[in-house]
Amino acid sequence: MATTTAASLACRRESAITTLWCSLPMAPADAPTTGGATSRCRGGKSGSRASRRRSVVGPGATRRSSDRWRFSMLAAGRRPLGLVLVVVVAVALGSCGTSEDHRDAGAITMQEFAFNPSPFLATVGQSIRVVNLDGVVHTLTADDGSVATRRIASGGTDTITVTRPGVTAYHCAIHDFMRGRIRIKKQTRSK
Repeated sequence: MATTTAASLACRRESAITTLWCSLPMAPADAPTTGGATSRCRGGKSGSRASRRRSVVGPGATRRSSDRWRFSMLAAGRRPLGLVLVVVVAVALGSCGTSEDHRDAGAITMQEFAFNPSPFLATVGQSIRVVNLDGVVHTLTADDGSVATRRIASGGTDTITVTRPGVTAYHCAIHDFMRGRIRIKKQTRSK
């Protein structure tokens, strides 16, 4: 009984992989053949299946079959470019129509340590709902002290009422880096 060494196992595994690789066709089955072997393996037996394979593109190839093979190779190379193009267009369309001023039905949200929208458009005397969508406590405190909320827990809300026209800058008293603005306009009288 012979002992099996690691080298002989590696050799057998390599031989099996080589045999499998050599048996794979290099061209479509219906492609015309011309002179010249297209075996993936060097030094194969002259009667082996791999050595009987012929080149797709050559003197005896028809234009139709070689163009089809060439087209499929070109199409495969363009797939990544097409994917990049789709992503670029999607991002461009997603940013269309955005502006600095946002109109809201009356709510400022706190999410991912940011106030949204900023600036918030309001009119004098308007009540603004402040909603905390973060997992931590926040506040909304005007830099000039004109308005402030209580400490709002995660998922909680509070309401502020703006009374003076102009631009009011505000921040979170707990997280000073969170900043925003409210643009407050005078109420227009209807006649």
